[in-house]
Amino acid sequence: MGSVSDEAVDLTGEPVYEVVWPRSPRGVQRRRRAPRLDTLSHKRVAFLWDHLFRGDELFPVLATELTARYEGVTIVGYEEFGNLHGSDEVERVGRLPDDLRHRGVDAVVSGMGCGGSCTPAVLRAAIAAESVGIPSVSIVCEGFD
Repeated sequence: MGSVSDEAVDLTGEPVYEVVWPRSPRGVQRRRRAPRLDTLSHKRVAFLWDHLFRGDELFPVLATELTARYEGVTIVGYEEFGNLHGSDEVERVGRLPDDLRHRGVDAVVSGMGCGGSCTPAVLRAAIAAESVGIPSVSIVCEGFD
């Protein structure tokens, strides 16, 4: 908790304790987010998936909706990037910025977080995209029902 100073006493003769602030410093520093896009028309949108929770159901539906709503949008499927969660996650996410740039990606949709370890994996992938100026959104549910 704290330590008693060898020499310090208060006016009543009681010992003075040296203490530390009970809150730790921030473990993660704030970063600027990438500039948002005005539209997805004529843009390349990458889907990133952690291969854990229903992305195989959601992403095809999302691809259909995006291509119907935005003229010329191109979808780069999650299959191009592999599983972004698991034993080689650090390596895959580490090379993700280069992979996204190499594929000419303009925006990222990262999913599917649903509690547990998949949610941080989804967010780490989104942060990797944002770190090189590619805007991202993350799809995360409220938890298991």
